[in-house]
Amino acid sequence: MSSFVGERVQLKKAGRNHKGCCPFHNEKTPSFMVNDEKQIYHCFGCAEGGDIFSFVMKYDGLTFVETVKMLADRAGVTIPDAELNQSKDDAELLKKKKWCLRLNQIALEWFTNRLETGPIADKARNYLKSRGINSEFSAQLNLGAAENEWDTLCTHLKQSGAPLELAAELGLVKKRPKGDGYYDFFRGRLMFPIISPRGEVIAFSGRVLDSEDDAKYLNSPDSVIFHKSMSVYGLNWALEHIRREDQALIVEGQMDLLGLKTAGINNVVAPLGTALTSGHVRLISRTTRNIVLVFDGDEAGARAALRALPIFIELGIMPRAATLPTGEDPDSFVRTHGADEFKHIVAHAQPLFDLFIDRTASETGSDNVGKVAAMQRIAPLLKQMSDPVEQSVYCRRLADRLGIEEAAVAKAVGNKNVNLPRFAARSASTDRRVIVPTAERTLVELMMQVPELMPRVLKEVAVDDMGDEFAVAMTKLIGEHYERTGNTNVSELLAELGDPEVEQELRAMALTSNKFTPEEAEQVLADCIKAIRERPQKESQRELNELIRQAEEKGDEKQLYDLLRRKHEMITADDKRC
Repeated sequence: MSSFVGERVQLKKAGRNHKGCCPFHNEKTPSFMVNDEKQIYHCFGCAEGGDIFSFVMKYDGLTFVETVKMLADRAGVTIPDAELNQSKDDAELLKKKKWCLRLNQIALEWFTNRLETGPIADKARNYLKSRGINSEFSAQLNLGAAENEWDTLCTHLKQSGAPLELAAELGLVKKRPKGDGYYDFFRGRLMFPIISPRGEVIAFSGRVLDSEDDAKYLNSPDSVIFHKSMSVYGLNWALEHIRREDQALIVEGQMDLLGLKTAGINNVVAPLGTALTSGHVRLISRTTRNIVLVFDGDEAGARAALRALPIFIELGIMPRAATLPTGEDPDSFVRTHGADEFKHIVAHAQPLFDLFIDRTASETGSDNVGKVAAMQRIAPLLKQMSDPVEQSVYCRRLADRLGIEEAAVAKAVGNKNVNLPRFAARSASTDRRVIVPTAERTLVELMMQVPELMPRVLKEVAVDDMGDEFAVAMTKLIGEHYERTGNTNVSELLAELGDPEVEQELRAMALTSNKFTPEEAEQVLADCIKAIRERPQKESQRELNELIRQAEEKGDEKQLYDLLRRKHEMITADDKRC
């Protein structure tokens, strides 16, 4: 399981588990654990967890049926649709998604063919050649071309038996405003397929080849398989490189990405001709939190980078900004100066908030009016920082840049303890823990970890002697499961639970439990059984001692004598049992 999850989340070995930053909430300290032996994952920060099916459904946004099919295809197993027991609506949605992917694949094959042999081929290939991209490289990236005609793709789709209504939903064609029929949406353009990390063609982006067209880029509209605000170009190629280098570069356009890729810089993605969204940042930050924005070396590029700053602050991420020389973009720079010089600029990229402070201070001026204006612009974003240490650092940075007292900046952002780092309190929902007595908790851990001990547990442990409802419920559940299946598989146990809070506790227990040798397990089980058996007697003794104390305070000698006699009988009986 760690191998599969590790393709999406950067994991490091931590004892019997693998550990990384949770992909389902923003965190800087890793609290996301994956356990291969038990086939489960659990985040101790947000309490999200489950098995490989729930991970795929949550991470990739798939239905259960889609998840089963995807994992089956990956394992080389064919599951007939009749065995999936899906609802009619789910079946229809899955069928529609399959058709959407099929139509996009037909379109991709058409576009790539046009780049090789169509009337527009020479123009498109010459443009790519001028940008340093040869035919072999363009074929590797599945680049294509759309003819500058009204219905070449439309005709091809008809001949392929594709439903044009669905093709219109995908943005491959558009319905004619007057009369019947459809026409091609992409015309006279270099075509870039948008490919998911699973290798599926989910959309297209087309760059104009004729300078007379006002729209430089056209993108597919949102559909059941594509959402522009949550998709970036190049992630399918970049994902492994981003994970390996623990860094993602974000550039403005597809040609910037291709220019860097031809120079051997592969950890690069690009938004689809739109401003960065929280969806883009969330998608990338699942793999790394080390993000560098590489925008064009002009005023527009700097503004584009700074517009994204509030999104990063909201998500608790501080990216860096690589500043290129004026008039350069990533593609032109790497072709002129080479990959090493580009990497040098990336390595010396400054935090985006530093850039924001410097530019704001330069724009407003260094006089008192300018300092006040700069504070008014910068303080609102400082207030949004959730990390008190980070907020403290930038309060000091801003004070130094403006030449004012740090206490004044702290007061403006409402941080009275700017030099005293605080730690955010966990929410009540993540702090709710089931308190289990040590012996009973250890018994539950043993049952999950060493199924060979189950016959002795079933024979010698009386659940009625256990004092915690959680431990009682888990002991019964694990015992019943073992009697049915002969195992105590954690993933199977979790599937039988219907209480999310109990699931969270059981996952956490499974991931943090001790690892016992066979000899240790036998002895620990014996100790647990002994402690559980003695618990009722100890409880009775505590209650009796309290009654004796009360009788002494009242001076009730008769009651005191009776209670002392009962205590003596209880101790004698315990000695005989021992």
